Amino acid sequence: MTLDLHNLHSSSGSRHKTKRRGRGNASGAGTYSGKGQKGQRARSGGRKRIIQRGVKHFIIRMPKVRGFYRSPSGQAVVNLNQLQNLPAQTEVSAKSLKESGLIKSDTVKVIGGIKLTQPLQLKVQAISAGARQAVEAAGGKVEIVINAKLKKRSEK
Repeated sequence: MTLDLHNLHSSSGSRHKTKRRGRGNASGAGTYSGKGQKGQRARSGGRKRIIQRGVKHFIIRMPKVRGFYRSPSGQAVVNLNQLQNLPAQTEVSAKSLKESGLIKSDTVKVIGGIKLTQPLQLKVQAISAGARQAVEAAGGKVEIVINAKLKKRSEK
């Protein structure tokens, strides 16, 4: 049997009849038609949205921790495993990592305490203690760089 316009129909159970409210008590949705008794919200054109009441005291009591209304830093995290195969004395910075497609952010944090085989020159915004030890043990250098964007944010 081919599928044509004359034999198309929706699958069973996918369509329901809408409940017709306010058509008498025998319909099951008469009298107040699901609007309760009198008042603004019972009338036509009444208040559209429902305001949450009794919630303000919960909001006041909530502690404002971890940067209340603060936007996330957007700092990319790079593991030393990802930098392991770079040639010796390579300068690694957020800009170089972004150009290589390893990260998308302007700031980077290096993590991971693996043993490096070659020295690297890191110019990053943040580094973990284990990663710093691993880089310095391999004969590399670590320089912490602060972005202009981060400076402006910290001055506020």
